[in-house]
Amino acid sequence: MRTRKGYRDRMAATLEEWSAQIADLQAKARSAGDEQGARIGRQVAALQRRRTEYAEQMGKTRDTSEAVFRDMRRGAERIAAEFRKTYVQAASRFAP
Repeated sequence: MRTRKGYRDRMAATLEEWSAQIADLQAKARSAGDEQGARIGRQVAALQRRRTEYAEQMGKTRDTSEAVFRDMRRGAERIAAEFRKTYVQAASRFAP
């Protein structure tokens, strides 16, 4: 993604995907046992925080200089990596 709009569009799609993944984990956590459900609940809360941080980064990209935009993009990519890591950990608890 070379353009700012293209990158924001990709970020918006990522946020939608993450919302669906979080909703899926919440449903699975509700049907899990108490201990596992509580553990997944904590991971879901972490995912929701990452999603919020990512959305804030997306909002800040609109009216920034190119240098600031590149820095914010790196920050957003770091948040995305942390989200993916936490999601894989949480989802693996439900793997067969």
